[in-house]
Amino acid sequence: MDLDTMKNELRASESTNKVQSNTHQYYQVLKRRFVIETAVAAFALMAVIMMLLFGDKLMTLILTEFAIQHSIKGSGQLNFLMYFSFFVSAAYCITVPIKMWRSISPDESLSWTLTDRVKSEINRLEKQNTFWNKAPIWSFLPANIIGISFFWGLQYSLLGTWLPSLYLIMYFILLIAMNLGGFWLKHHLIEKEIKPLVTELREVELTLKQMGA
Repeated sequence: MDLDTMKNELRASESTNKVQSNTHQYYQVLKRRFVIETAVAAFALMAVIMMLLFGDKLMTLILTEFAIQHSIKGSGQLNFLMYFSFFVSAAYCITVPIKMWRSISPDESLSWTLTDRVKSEINRLEKQNTFWNKAPIWSFLPANIIGISFFWGLQYSLLGTWLPSLYLIMYFILLIAMNLGGFWLKHHLIEKEIKPLVTELREVELTLKQMGA
């Protein structure tokens, strides 16, 4: 083995180890996010089930506790829009953790060469790219539907009108701000974390191909 070949193999090995460490760190962060999302979803799902089973009683208890039962103009009971938000919430709390887990699960297919393993990791990260690019569909949209349905239904239950009140308008403004923040986080994840890793892996893949690995 000549000196140039040894140098190329050493560089490839160092690059591979560096990218492997960065990729491992990325997936560790995603796994922590998955654990947090799952815990929140489990808590939310239990709350949704409680509301579906005992919603009207809980509403009455809450209104009485805060001494506002006498001041409401609506029925003070759950309505179809609030029930709709609960059913969507239940589906959301089950679906999102499953989708996140499937997106971070490693490819169990065997990769016999280093080049194959690098290709496999590139494909896995590109799937992550697609997954987070579709976040507005599987995350933002249902979350908005849940929030709008519940709070609009709650307003009608308490005030007896569908015309947005000041509080509902303030919620809409908050929702817009949260969506903008969500889009920024999605963009940052894709542009600052996923794409740089893919670029580094492609450079390693090119080096390995040149070496015939």
